[in-house]
Amino acid sequence: MPDTPTGTVAFLFTDVQGSTAAWEHDRTAMSAALRRHDDLLRAAPRDLGEHRLRDLARPERVFQLLAPGLTSDFPPLTSLDARPNNLPLAATSFVGRQREIADLGALLGSVRLLTLTGPGGTGKTRLALQLAADQLPHFPDGAFFIDLAPLQQPDLVVNAAAVALGLREDPGRPLLDTLLDALRTRKLLLVLDNCEHVLDAAARLADAIVRSAPDVRLLATSREPLGIPGEVAWPVPPLALPDPRHATADALRDVEAVRLFVDRAVAARPDFAVTNANAAAVAELCTRLDGIPLALELAAARVRAFSPEEIARRLDERFRLLTGGSRVAMARHQTLRACLDWSYDLLGDTDRRVLQRLSVFAGRFPLSAAEVVCADDAITDFEVVDAVVNLEARSLVVAEPVGDGTEYRLLETIRAYAREHLAASGDDAATRDRHLAWCLALAEEAEPHLTTAEAGVWLDVLGRRHDDLRAALDWALTDEGGRNERALMGVRLCVALWRFWGMHTHLREMALYSPMSTAVSRRCGEIRLTARCLYMGAWPWLVTVPHDPRAAITLLNEALDIFISLDMLCEAAWANNDIGNAYAQLDDLATAEVRYRIALDLKRRSSSVSDIASGLINLAEILRARSSFSDARATLHEALSLEIADRVVCYSCYHNLGLVELRLGLSDSGSERLREALRMSDEGGDRRWTTLCVGSLAGAAALAANPRALPVCRVPL
Repeated sequence: MPDTPTGTVAFLFTDVQGSTAAWEHDRTAMSAALRRHDDLLRAAPRDLGEHRLRDLARPERVFQLLAPGLTSDFPPLTSLDARPNNLPLAATSFVGRQREIADLGALLGSVRLLTLTGPGGTGKTRLALQLAADQLPHFPDGAFFIDLAPLQQPDLVVNAAAVALGLREDPGRPLLDTLLDALRTRKLLLVLDNCEHVLDAAARLADAIVRSAPDVRLLATSREPLGIPGEVAWPVPPLALPDPRHATADALRDVEAVRLFVDRAVAARPDFAVTNANAAAVAELCTRLDGIPLALELAAARVRAFSPEEIARRLDERFRLLTGGSRVAMARHQTLRACLDWSYDLLGDTDRRVLQRLSVFAGRFPLSAAEVVCADDAITDFEVVDAVVNLEARSLVVAEPVGDGTEYRLLETIRAYAREHLAASGDDAATRDRHLAWCLALAEEAEPHLTTAEAGVWLDVLGRRHDDLRAALDWALTDEGGRNERALMGVRLCVALWRFWGMHTHLREMALYSPMSTAVSRRCGEIRLTARCLYMGAWPWLVTVPHDPRAAITLLNEALDIFISLDMLCEAAWANNDIGNAYAQLDDLATAEVRYRIALDLKRRSSSVSDIASGLINLAEILRARSSFSDARATLHEALSLEIADRVVCYSCYHNLGLVELRLGLSDSGSERLREALRMSDEGGDRRWTTLCVGSLAGAAALAANPRALPVCRVPL
């Protein structure tokens, strides 16, 4: 018999999009073929490669079984890899809801915005992701998942959509316009997840897309509809429930709520099964939990310790807690809270306190972060590790592979529940302060690396923690009654993130947080931090919308006065440099050159080699803009003669020298300089500069036919 693949594999016997009849025919043929010994000996697998299949957590190697009597010609697999998408890998199997998937699929083909509504824990996100995966073949330009749950600022909703689609801000125009232009002619599906806490902003974005992009379909999840014209709201029902009067193992086998409970129970205890002896208890607990997926999953995790009968009895005890509650509260909210109360009450004291404290994380977190945030005089870091492991085993914390390691997260409903308990415990402020300290330490550790060869690595680190960094800033800067120490930590965090925001084009973060930081630092009398915040706050006026160089000049001059009064010559050089950038944007090139020369003089007296090189580059840019190409080239050669450690400065120098040499007719040398700049910026993960270098190389290609086709680019460092 030929060698067969080992490990987890999938064998295909018909096209996954084929009809049921075709599937049944091939399955029958397969069974008949495999029953014949001679045919079995001749069966052989054809390797179709690795594919992301719906419902599987990881890519799997797929093989086609070749044997007499089986179909041998298949069209290309319609796996998740066949269309552009960022749909998250499923951590668990999708159980039930086949009728809902079919109905929603038909509905999605005829409406522009379909919103799945319902309380937390009903499985809106999981249903939306499965629907998106199933509908992916109908969208040539793909399907993209936009997670709004971590956002605290409604102004960042458009940013989240742009990041999911891989778009960047264009200087001088609104990001929404850039987004709509990118979508206008594309046929794709956008999933807006967890809209309820930023409902107005999500509704405005959805309305703009519906009006501007006719072939884009929107699938939203929210606890309430977005409320815009053309929306169809679809309440997500609970899973189908069993009839307790007919509770046998056979009768429960195909009931959705039972199937989900059993699937998750087997994951917790592999020998678990529904029998005639426990069928009545399984039917009771599924019914009493109203078929709510999250509640069923939490209950299933308990089969490690309890029988179905014991679980049902404990549910009965906990439900009594809500009999005197609000009569107007939604019944499923009551049931979900009862389930969460019951699960929470089963925890030990340390596990409860750690769960409460973990709720301050806005995204995924490593164990090392959990130790910093959750440990104190009463709970050691070792106890925190044990607690996280215990909570993951009880399905209250989700473990996910990240690279070679594991990170953790809380489901949104559990996070909200744990936060309520954290607030009630009186431990909220201390925990958030430790979270702020962890974020500040991370940002200040990363900041100096963003100008080195390790920039790409650290940009990725900060990008993965961006939701937590925002949450820490919101805690520190919007807590008007908080301590000055906390507020100043927020200012330091904001200052430490400015280069990351600039390199990742998160310019609205600067526009949002720098005014808060300026106000806080002034209130606390920290004049040095005030000057740095004023300097940072000028950047959005220079490179994004609303674009107002004069507003930037006002802020920069105020910062400059403080820098000079405190003899901060290096910082004064930065401010003069960016004032020069602002005047260059106003086409006052003479004033810009004066400012650049002042900045360069200050840098020669006070700054590093890289800062001196950056001053030379800026001076060369303005000389190039004034058509003094030979002087510009000489200035850039002086910069290259220095030992430049800052990679941003280095590839900026190569980029500008390439442009100057092209204008001097040195096309081969100029193009080579641009290619070197592109290589370095791409390796450093700097999106803005990589895009700029690509555009300049395109201009160089056009230069041979039309020397005037190459634009003059003045991008401030």
